[in-house]
Amino acid sequence: MRLILVNDVSTVRGGATKVALQCLEASRDAGLTCAILVGDDGEGLKPRFAGIRTVALGERPLREGPTFTDVFAKNYNWRAYEAMEGLLQESQEETVVHVHGWSQILSPSIFYALAKHKAKVIVTAHDFFLNCPNGGLINFHSGDVCHIKPLSAACLTTNCDKRNYFHKLWRFRRALTQRGVGEEFWGRIGIVLAHENMEAHLRSGPLRHFTTLRTPTEPLTQGPVEAWRNHRTVFLGRMCWEKGYGRWRMRSTKREGRRRSSGADRCLRRCSTRCRIASYPAG
Repeated sequence: MRLILVNDVSTVRGGATKVALQCLEASRDAGLTCAILVGDDGEGLKPRFAGIRTVALGERPLREGPTFTDVFAKNYNWRAYEAMEGLLQESQEETVVHVHGWSQILSPSIFYALAKHKAKVIVTAHDFFLNCPNGGLINFHSGDVCHIKPLSAACLTTNCDKRNYFHKLWRFRRALTQRGVGEEFWGRIGIVLAHENMEAHLRSGPLRHFTTLRTPTEPLTQGPVEAWRNHRTVFLGRMCWEKGYGRWRMRSTKREGRRRSSGADRCLRRCSTRCRIASYPAG
């Protein structure tokens, strides 16, 4: 059995990449023949995964600042397509391809390569990029959950993107490129959900096969916490709307009788006086 793991980046700066590398590590330890395709330089894999077949494109993720060439390359990354095709042709061994992240570098082009082969494909849904153009099923301007059908006319005309409407139009076009792989492909792949409630939001498209596998975690304490005795709140994660930070802040400030304010800097200053902030290291 051969595993090809696919992820935009190799350096852990968030939960998705951490889970992806945990999957790679577990597969290697189980005796599978492993390979990995990443969009960045692959430096995050050293030395932990020395000896594993690695294909690294050496490109920058969109979050570091899109360039003009990204308008085309990140809609359909030909280099990623060729790299995926090359890995699939390297061996006749029974192959499973496990995709974690593709929206920052690799693009939907990898799915076009996968559709040409019989390899079993599994996609772990760390977000909603499988059907939602902005990946969050959320309106980043209002902070509300979006109930509009993805890729509908109403979706097209809604300015929900965290940057601007032109970026939303670009994301919409990329989502159409992704859907264009074909219903036969999307109907045969397996989707791993981080939470069972995600399934209802992903069934609006051609996806059919869902399995829930909660993200592995390590306890922060040795025993149960008597949370009702505490006066401070701990928020773990990126402080952004899609992680629930906005609603948490609104409720906490309302509970304390404080006036709501806008602006991320003011949020952080206010929050930092009563909560601890945990983050992944930059390296």
